Amino acid sequence: TTPTPTPTPTPTSATTLTATTTLTPAITLTPTTTNTPTPVTTLTPTPTPTPTPTATPTPTHTPTSTPTPTLTPIPTPTPPRCIPSGASWVAKYQPSNSFNKLKKQFRTKVHKFRRALKEAGAKFRIIAVYRPERRAFLMKYAWRIAKDLLHPRKAPSQMPQEKKKDGSLLYKQLEIPICWNVTSRGRDGDVQAAQEMVAAYGMKSKAAFPTMHSRGLAVDWKIWWKMDPLSIELPNGTMKKIFGGPRNGNNRQLWEVGAVYGVKRLPSSASNHWSSSGR
Repeated sequence: TTPTPTPTPTPTSATTLTATTTLTPAITLTPTTTNTPTPVTTLTPTPTPTPTPTATPTPTHTPTSTPTPTLTPIPTPTPPRCIPSGASWVAKYQPSNSFNKLKKQFRTKVHKFRRALKEAGAKFRIIAVYRPERRAFLMKYAWRIAKDLLHPRKAPSQMPQEKKKDGSLLYKQLEIPICWNVTSRGRDGDVQAAQEMVAAYGMKSKAAFPTMHSRGLAVDWKIWWKMDPLSIELPNGTMKKIFGGPRNGNNRQLWEVGAVYGVKRLPSSASNHWSSSGR
């Protein structure tokens, strides 16, 4: 059976009023406008360089330490308390024949006297200028023992202190490790050892201690000439004539000339010693 269509009602005036109340379209304006969010700029981080991998060193084999063997120290032989006297001592405490070892003021006087001798035609040979205190000490006592003037047992091995007249110290007290007296060789052996020292030193007479040589105020030299007279100039420019002999350093007229220059001769015929004081 075909359904009969329902007739559409005809709108009335009341219905029209109802349509007037449908001002609901204002209500349709209710949708709120949504603010589109501002897109946030995302900073892309700069890529950091990937570090190059470091090669891991291959571990080396650590050798096992071998324990060091303990060495037993060899005992050092104790040196003798003193060394026997004899010619070997002459090589110690060497002297000098250089005029540079003299004190300045005395050196100037020696140079002037030497120049006058040379210009006059005299010859000279230097024997000794500077002598260390220890050497002078050894020479003194070697001579005394060699000439039987002192028993070896009584000879000292220590230099005493020497003082000037004003009380100031001239020489310090110094130890010298020498044995003048050695039991195993007896007194005759001690004297012979001292004689060997005297010969090695070239001593012709006793040596002084203390000595002006150690202070730079003395010179030993041999002087001689052939002419007669010997005409030598003095410091003031005048000439001095030395007549006769002896024509060597033992001539007393030459001593007078040296004294004028400030270089004085030790008054001994066996000496070639000249100093600032004549001692």
